[in-house]
Amino acid sequence: CLIMPAGLEIYNSDNKLMVSTELIGYFCRKSGTGTTQTAPDMGNTSPAKAVVPISGLGYSYPIVAIRIPGYTVSFARAYTVGGDRHFTTDAPVGTSFTYYIFDYAPALPAASSGLEVYNSSGQRTFSSFYHPLQVLNILTGGSVTYTGKSLATGLTTIGGFRVAGDYDYYSGGFPVPEGDPYDETGYRNDADLYGGMVSNSNQTITYGSVSFDDVYFGPGPGDIYKPPDFDNPCPVLVVDVSTIPLNTTFF
Repeated sequence: CLIMPAGLEIYNSDNKLMVSTELIGYFCRKSGTGTTQTAPDMGNTSPAKAVVPISGLGYSYPIVAIRIPGYTVSFARAYTVGGDRHFTTDAPVGTSFTYYIFDYAPALPAASSGLEVYNSSGQRTFSSFYHPLQVLNILTGGSVTYTGKSLATGLTTIGGFRVAGDYDYYSGGFPVPEGDPYDETGYRNDADLYGGMVSNSNQTITYGSVSFDDVYFGPGPGDIYKPPDFDNPCPVLVVDVSTIPLNTTFF
């Protein structure tokens, strides 16, 4: 006698599990558009920011997919837990952007039509009426193209690199060779945030970065230590949003 586990499972053509009675997934709760703003609080060289409204809307663990065709977008900050998402971009101020907010949905609302799947606890874990999060790839470099798809960049963590330049030694306001008498020091800072750019009629995503803080520190009292360099990777989700209508609140 062969005993099989109970429940429904549906796989796609790549043999990836798409629907399961016991799988609680992410579904799109809202899609929308916005316009990039000035970003004086985002770093010294970031030309613009895109703000996606999250705060106060009752999301549990939101994931935002965003795109500004032809420009790189990087996750910059969430001011509070569940707060608005702020992205930095090399797009000019006033550029339109598109966003999709996906959320962990342990119990989907009832729908008027379509297929619904329940788990053993009676929770509605899938409904064909809603749009699940479809991640086609995860990038840490390079680019991918999915012909015929409409893609958005999914950003869940903040990542980037920082390189501090060599010391500049000053005496009377002029650089002097290291080892000569000096009274003040400074260094140059190069910092980028990692993200992704959508292009090719929204069919391609390329891993990239946005210049975030390129400044000169010093000369001034206390500027005598060169902070360490770092490089923190940031996975970029390649999200398929082909069938998701814009400017819609789903639940």
